[in-house]
Amino acid sequence: MDQKNTFNSAVCFHHPSEPATGMCARCGKYVCNECIENFAVNSGEFADKCLCYDCWHQIVTDNIANLRKQRSSVIVLLVATAIGMIIGLGIGIYSGSWVFTIFATLWIGSFWSWIKGGFSGWWNNPSGRSAAGFLGAFIGSGLVAPILTIKRIIMGIADLVKISNSIRSDSVAISQMRDYMSI
Repeated sequence: MDQKNTFNSAVCFHHPSEPATGMCARCGKYVCNECIENFAVNSGEFADKCLCYDCWHQIVTDNIANLRKQRSSVIVLLVATAIGMIIGLGIGIYSGSWVFTIFATLWIGSFWSWIKGGFSGWWNNPSGRSAAGFLGAFIGSGLVAPILTIKRIIMGIADLVKISNSIRSDSVAISQMRDYMSI
């Protein structure tokens, strides 16, 4: 049943004293101009569409949960890289050569990328799979591994900062809207 004001027209679900000027694109509740202005999302299925507070809150809460999962994945990748680098550092120091120490640190930091790249290069070789192709793919992948370690660290840190800022921004928005809606 639609909510009506004294003028017999639809009113906002969350602001019953305000006339409705739209409907929530997710659930169909009536919303006023203030809701339309305040409860918008910038991306995804409901970007730039009218939303009610409840649907907006759910979308932003789900986004925060997804961002936290992404942040956890980035942290796991960085920790695995750091462990590989520590192992490589230990092997390098044991060798006595500072050049080998640097290379081993970076190379073992991307150990799984090296293995994956080697197998992928060999498996997807357009000339077919051969022992020479296997060796070439692993040597090529091994030469690129130190660069991948550096790239992984830089991109991982940048991703952590970006994701953390998005979580913080969404969390502040939820807090502000919760305070606003309780007035």
